[in-house]
Amino acid sequence: MKLIYFEKLYNYSPLSFILAISILHYLNQYITLNYVYLLMKVFHLL
Repeated sequence: MKLIYFEKLYNYSPLSFILAISILHYLNQYITLNYVYLLMKVFHLL
């Protein structure tokens, strides 16, 4: 019973939510950096 309650608490904890947001933010930064690098390459070719 306690284990199930702890699992529910973990699933809805703000910490895991913050972790998910930080991962998304990191991925977004990485994608943006790749996009900028790609644009720079394209402009260098032109």
